[in-house]
Parts: sequence; C-alpha cells; structure tokens
Amino acid sequence: MKRNGFTLMELLSVFVILGILALVTAPIITGVLKDAREDTFEASVKELVNVIKIDYSEHGRMEKKRYIFNGDTLVCDKCDNNEDSSVDYTGELVIAEAATLDVKDGSVSGKIIGKEFTANIENNKVTLEENTKN
Repeated sequence: MKRNGFTLMELLSVFVILGILALVTAPIITGVLKDAREDTFEASVKELVNVIKIDYSEHGRMEKKRYIFNGDTLVCDKCDNNEDSSVDYTGELVIAEAATLDVKDGSVSGKIIGKEFTANIENNKVTLEENTKN
C-alpha cells in the first residue's frame, strides 16, 4: 500500500509542537520589544535634556526657564522678550502626551509623560516608570 500524504496524527503532532514553541517564545519576544521601546524612550529623553541645556546656555539665559511641548514643537516658555522661542530638536521623541521641563543653572528637572512610560528628570538624571493602565 502506497502513502501519498501525512496522517491526521502526524499533522496534529506538528501543530502541537508548533503551539508549544509559540507559547514558550511569545513572552520572550514581547519582553524584548518592551525593553527596546523603553530604551528608545530613555535615549530620546536624555537627548532632549541635552538639547535643552544647550539652548539654555547658547542664549545666555540665567534665570529659571520652563520648556514645554506646544503640539510637537519644543519651546522655551516666555523666553526672549516674553515670546515663546522654538528649540531646534530633530530627534524622534517617543512621547507627547505632556512634557514640562524647568532648567536653572544648567540643571534640568521635570516630567515627560509618554504613552507607555513616564520620565522623571531631576538634576539632569532620568528615571523611568511604566504607566499603569486603568
């Protein structure tokens, strides 16, 4: 007797093995993706802190200044004759729910709220926490 295909048991065995592999690897893959998003967010926030420090010093600002996001543009609130001045920032910031940063004497402090993470900045040091879903 000649066989031309697989039996039902052989096919079921292959599907069970593939299912077990998927159950084992799915959490690993999702963890790696979350870590990558967190690292990207942290790197973007650190770059933003550097940009703010450079803008603050380039314009000879001495008193405390506040930087905020106006839409998708970073501005120094009430800088240069009480007008908002746009800060040149061309990086990809993975945020934009809300951000307010204060700088005084080159020390940046504030909070940036993203979709998945919140960055707390105190004296130029960035700490991240995961946002809880309600």
